[in-house]
Amino acid sequence: MKILIVVLLSLVAAATAYGQARPGDSIILESKTVAPGFYPGSGSDTAAYLYVKTYITSVDSLTYLTLALKEVSTSGGAYGILGYPRSLPGIINFLSPYFRAQMAVALSKYNNSSPDSFLIAAGFDPADPSNIAPPFPVRTPIWEIKFDSVWNNPGTFELDSATLFGLSPTFTDTGPTDWPVNFVKSVVRVVQPPDPRDSVILESKTVVPGAGHPYTTVTVYITNKDSLSFLTLVLVEKSTSGGAYGILPRHSNGNRTFSVVITSLVPGLRYGAASNFFRYNSTSPDSFLVGGGFDPADPITIEPPNAVRKAVWQIKFDTVWNNLGTFELDTCTIQGLQNTFTNTEPRDRPANFVKSVITVAYPKGDLNQDVALSPADVVWILNCVMLQMPPPGGVSSCDLNCDGMGTPADIVLELNAVFLQEGFPC
Repeated sequence: MKILIVVLLSLVAAATAYGQARPGDSIILESKTVAPGFYPGSGSDTAAYLYVKTYITSVDSLTYLTLALKEVSTSGGAYGILGYPRSLPGIINFLSPYFRAQMAVALSKYNNSSPDSFLIAAGFDPADPSNIAPPFPVRTPIWEIKFDSVWNNPGTFELDSATLFGLSPTFTDTGPTDWPVNFVKSVVRVVQPPDPRDSVILESKTVVPGAGHPYTTVTVYITNKDSLSFLTLVLVEKSTSGGAYGILPRHSNGNRTFSVVITSLVPGLRYGAASNFFRYNSTSPDSFLVGGGFDPADPITIEPPNAVRKAVWQIKFDTVWNNLGTFELDTCTIQGLQNTFTNTEPRDRPANFVKSVITVAYPKGDLNQDVALSPADVVWILNCVMLQMPPPGGVSSCDLNCDGMGTPADIVLELNAVFLQEGFPC
C-alpha cells in the first residue's frame, strides 16, 4: 500500500509539472508598431513587409519547437497577411542554427481574414545532434514570422497562442518529453503615418492674466494636401510652470459647445460640429475634443487643399489665472480619437501636430501689475532702485535693460516708455 501511494503521488506530481509551464520555459512574440503597406514580391519571393520575432527561454536542451497561433484583428480592422510562398521558409525567417529541420506547417485554417489560425513546427536534424538547441537562460531570438502586407486600417491585431489539431505551443526536450510553455502574445499596432503636408499648428503666445469674453484666443492653423470634409482636434491642456492656466468659456446656460469654445475663421469646417468636454473641469490637466466639417447641402464649404499655413479656428479662453508661468495645449487621445483630417472620400488621415505654449506674464515695465504703463510704475521703479523697495512683481521686474540688476539706467527706460512710448531693449 505504501509503495502504491508513492507511485500515485509521483504520477500526480508529473501531471502537475506537465500541466503547468516551468518558469524558465517561455515563448515571447514581439510587439511593435508599423505602418500599413505591402511587399510587392512574386509568389516565390521570401522577403516580407513585416517581421514579428519569436523569442524563447528554456530550461532543457530542445529537439523540437511547436508554435500554434491565432491571428485576430482587435481594433480598427487592422490586419497582417502571412508571407508567400505558404511554406515554412515562406512564412518563417530563421534567426539561429536551431529548429531548421523536420519542418511542418499547417495553414488549412488560414484564410487571410480575422480570425485566422496556423501552426508551425521544426526541430533538429537527427543526423547531426550538434544542432540540438541548448538551454536558453536568457531571451533568445529563434524565428521571425513574415507578413507580406499590412492592411490600410489603423488599429491593432494580435498573435496569440492557440490549440490546433490538439497541439499547443510546446517545447520537446531530448527525453523526448513535451513541455508546455509560458506565452507572451504579440500586439501589432498599425498606425498611418501623417503626410508631411498635413499639419495642425497651434499658436504660441504671451498673454497677461485677466478675464473677458473672450479674454484671449489661440489660433489653429492647418496645412492639408487634400480637400477636407472634417477636422477633429483632440487636446490636453496642462499647466507647465507657475500654476498658469486658461479656462474655456461656457454658454450662459452653463454648457460648453463647439460654437462657444471655437470661432470659425473659414467658410468650412464649422458644420456638423461635435464637441466633448466631459473631461474638462477647469483644473490641470484637462482634455477636450472639438470637430467640425462641411455642410452636405453646400459643397463650397469643403475646405480646399492648403499648401501654406492657413488660420481656420480660434480656441477661446474667458479667463487666464493670475498665476505667472506657462500652460500648454498638446495632442492627446479621447475615446480612441486623435487629431485627424477627414478627406472627401471620406477617409481619416492623421496630422502632424505643433503644440501651443502660452506664457502668462505682465507687460515689461508694468511694475504694479495693473496691465498698463503709467506714472505709478515710475514711482515703483524709483522706490525699487533708490530705496530697495521691490514692486509686486519682485526685484527682477525692475531690470528693464536685462543687465541683471536695477540701476538708474532702468529708471530712464521706464520714463521713456511711460511718457514717450518707447520700447524696451530686451
